[in-house]
Parts: sequence; C-alpha cells; structure tokens
Amino acid sequence: MTVEIAVVFGLLAGVGWGTGPIASKYAFQDGVSPIITGITQSGIGVVALWCVAILIHGPRILQQTSPSLILPFVVTGVIASAVGRYLLYYGIDTVGASINSSLAATDPLFATLIAVVALNEIPTTMELIGCVITVGGVVLVAGSNGGNDSDWKRRGVVIPLIAAGLYGAGAVIRRYGFGEGQIPPVFASAINETTALIALSVGFFIAQPDIRDQLNIDQFRHLILTGVLYTSGTVSMFVALNAGPVVIGTTLGSTAAVISVIGSKLWLSDSETITPAIVVGSIVTVVGVI
Repeated sequence: MTVEIAVVFGLLAGVGWGTGPIASKYAFQDGVSPIITGITQSGIGVVALWCVAILIHGPRILQQTSPSLILPFVVTGVIASAVGRYLLYYGIDTVGASINSSLAATDPLFATLIAVVALNEIPTTMELIGCVITVGGVVLVAGSNGGNDSDWKRRGVVIPLIAAGLYGAGAVIRRYGFGEGQIPPVFASAINETTALIALSVGFFIAQPDIRDQLNIDQFRHLILTGVLYTSGTVSMFVALNAGPVVIGTTLGSTAAVISVIGSKLWLSDSETITPAIVVGSIVTVVGVI
C-alpha cells in the first residue's frame, strides 16, 4: 500500500510543480523578482504547514521530536527549498517556464545517482535505461531554440540543471531523514519551509535591502497562486518520499515537465516559443523518468 501512496502523491507533486511555473511567469511579468516569489511560496508554506501540523499532532510536536530527526529537514530547507528554489525561479525568469521545467525534471537522475552512493539503493537495469533516456531528453531541450522570446544566452540552461542537482540531493537527504525515525511528513515539511523562509529572507535583505519598491498589491494574486501550487507539490512529494523509495516520488513528480510545456503553450504563447524540440525533449525526459 505504501508504494501506491508514493505513486499517487508523486503524481500530485507533478501537478503542483507543473502548474506553479506558469503562475510564477505571470508574477515575473508583473515585475516581481525571483527571490520575492520564493519568499512568498515559503511564507505560504510555513503558515499552512504549521497550522496543519499543530492541528494533527498537537502544539508540543516540536518539543517531542529529537533534534537529530529535525536536522536533515533543516539542511534540505537551505540547499533545496532555498537555494534550489531561487535558482528554479531565476531559471523560469531567464530561459522560460517550458525549458526550465523540462531541465529541472532531471532531479531524479541526480537523486538516483546520489541515492546509490549515500543510501545504498541499487538501481535496476530499467532505472539505468531511464536515466540514459532522461539525459537524451535534456539534450533535446537544451539544444532547442525555444523558451523566452527575449534574447537569452544558451549557457542559461545550466541554471535549472544546478537547481535539479540541489533538489535531487534534497530528496535523498529527506529520504534519509524519514528512514532515521518516525517524523510526520507534514511536520517535516513545516521545518523545511521555515528554514527556507529564513534563508531566503536573509539573502533578500542582504542583496536587496529596500523592500518598499519590490511589491504592490496588484502582484499578490499571482504570487499567492504560485505559492499555493508549489506548496501543494512540495507536501505531496514529502508524503511520497515518506511512503516509498526516492526513485518513485522524484520520477513521478517530474511529470511536471510535460504539464509546464502544455501550460506554456496554452497560457504563455505571447512570451514563450514552444518548439518541436522542447515538446519532444520534455516527453522523452518524462518517458525516461517513468
């Protein structure tokens, strides 16, 4: 039954992460910066997740949990949900939602390779073949002439690949954390998002201390929608990682790539070009991860 749960919530993560880039692209067109978008997502996640965690497990859940069980999710909050998330949004703003999502979908490749070394998860022949196919999809997407209609440098494709590597590492660390003891997924998600919010906020105030010129009320609808969609995807992934192996949750969550390409074609046609190479590359990537 746990494997079935991992499959269902892995797919739900794909839906949340696949539609989130579309909403965030609208926020960027409104003039919002990537780091503000990341802070908004983390802020929504912190409020929602702590409310749910306290409602389910009681207000003393933090005191009842060993610091050693919390530490892995503090680490992933920094490297994946703060740095990785910022790079993800920066990639959407730089190269486009379609290309960024297709390349960021390679996080299962990184997660699988890291899990082999760190968690002794032995990949099957089919998983290795899937990794090779996934890399082929990445090559197609990276070599396409689509994405943002504005002129952007080809080296920009490195941004979502670095984000994918950080997300892949985060998935392995989270899986390790869940394997160390009984820590509720919602509580772990709340710790993760709280750490990410702190890290992103510190980074913002260091880099952009004048917050007054960053936001206006008209931008909040797309910011809030982005936060809700991405948070639902993140929580779903935590449940999937708690229920089954890293490779199941992360790979099914990567169906977000195709969802983003379809969404970009439907709603971002005025700002992005969806070439045949992007469509084929995203499909090949998802075939590889499936």
